[in-house]
Amino acid sequence: MNQFEFYLDNIEMTTSIDVTGCIRARKLYALSPQDSSISVSFANLNLSCSLRLDVDDHPACLEVSGEVPVSLTLEQNKTGNGYIGKNLKVLHNFETFEHLPYNYVPIRDLLTNTQQWLDTCPYDTLKNFAYQVLGNPSIGGLFFGIPASKDRHFSEPGGLVKHSLEVAQMVYASTACFAEHERWLAAVVGLFHEVGRVRLSTPAGVQKATAGLVSCEVLNFEVLSPALQLFEKEWLDGAEAIRYMLDNLCRVRKSGIHLPITASIRSADLMSMMNNQREQAFQDKPQSEKFARVAHSAADMFWQPSAP
Repeated sequence: MNQFEFYLDNIEMTTSIDVTGCIRARKLYALSPQDSSISVSFANLNLSCSLRLDVDDHPACLEVSGEVPVSLTLEQNKTGNGYIGKNLKVLHNFETFEHLPYNYVPIRDLLTNTQQWLDTCPYDTLKNFAYQVLGNPSIGGLFFGIPASKDRHFSEPGGLVKHSLEVAQMVYASTACFAEHERWLAAVVGLFHEVGRVRLSTPAGVQKATAGLVSCEVLNFEVLSPALQLFEKEWLDGAEAIRYMLDNLCRVRKSGIHLPITASIRSADLMSMMNNQREQAFQDKPQSEKFARVAHSAADMFWQPSAP
């Protein structure tokens, strides 16, 4: 199901409402000598509008940030042709993704499925860590919108989250012989095994020069570091396990200390990637076809056995 857009403009709002969302600066100076307010745009998953903030509510971070996550009270102004934001507070902790701007989420179901899966995690500290990462608009906004690759696998908008969630679910499903807390740690690392891609791409899906210089596995540490430092205060061993597994994605350890469940992440990543490539190879072929290769590949040939 594609994401929808809901604008407040031209809708009469008789009462004020408390909302969370993201604001972006439009005019950081007073609108006129008679009006000390500043103009910002506001958006979350369900609505979008322009609104005015009193100068006293002007967050200092607005000058240097893109999207600033906030909570505020939204009400119509006295003339009825605009909106005013009051009681503004910058958000630093996240429990949902409702505040993310809708235009960052091309397929709403992928965000909903991710949130529903995270909410089944029985370890609140680990769940909060994941929300802290993806609730940041500069991370979550791209994670839910960009492709996983340019043209090989999950190359459509939203491909990164689709692939990442599939890997996370496969990791958890395939590790029943391990302790429950290790399964969830590995599954969350599976969700974030390519989160570094948010530093390689623009919101429009255009690759930056960084993509040719640094691997997404290295950038995983950069993206996760702020939330990981908070997480280790609640669960030190959990944070160390995540660091170990991320490091293992950068290099295969030949000797030294091992965390066996780490192998499940590499396996799930490979299966998800290759299965998506096989789906691409067979998407324009009749059911009778048994062998096919991806259009742009001269090497990868896939076999599709028939059912009994």
